[in-house]
Formats: sequence, C-alpha cells, structure tokens
Amino acid sequence: MKKFGKFLTFLLLAGGAAAATWYFLKSQEDDADFEDYDDDINDELDDFLKKEAANADRVDREYTPLDFPDAENPAENKKEETGRVIGEAKDKAADAAGVIKDAAGDKVTDYKFETLETSKN
Repeated sequence: MKKFGKFLTFLLLAGGAAAATWYFLKSQEDDADFEDYDDDINDELDDFLKKEAANADRVDREYTPLDFPDAENPAENKKEETGRVIGEAKDKAADAAGVIKDAAGDKVTDYKFETLETSKN
C-alpha cells in the first residue's frame, strides 16, 4: 500500500508538470497570435490613413451647407416658437371646452335630492 501511495503521488506530480508545460506553451502561442493580429490592424489603419491623405488633395468634393436659423436671430426665433406653442395651447383648450360643452348637454340637469333625516335620541 505504501508503494501505491508513492506511485499515485508521482503520477499527480507528473500530471501537474505536464499541465503547467502545456499551459505555458499555449499562452506563448496565444501571445504570438495576438501580436500578429495587432500588426494586421496597424497595417490596415496605416493603409487607410494613406488613402485618405491621397484623397484629401482632390478638389472635386462637394459640401452640404448647414443652415442654423437659431444662430442668426435667436430672439426672433424664440418669439415665433413661443407664439406657436401658445397657439397650440389655445387650440387644445378650445377643443377641451367643446368636449365639455357637448358632454354637459347630454347630461340630465334635474337632480332630485332626498333629505336625510337624522333621528335625535
């Protein structure tokens, strides 16, 4: 039994050493793959930047003009915006008043209330 324990210990140590060696070699391989990938990305970026620099000298590019009305006269634009918002609010209030008026016309206006009698003891 003592010899079997020594043999089992030897197997565990040999397996651990094999696993450590495999892990080390695998990590070295992964690092090499990552460096190759990083080099490829940098090469692609360099190629793209060179093409863009070559195309920057061309004059036939068209630009879309940007029109910013708020930058020209902000006070007038705010006044127009405020007037528009107030007009929308008036329209909504008028619509609500019409709905309330229509609903009030449909209701029965004669209510009969019964008096509650309280008994005094």
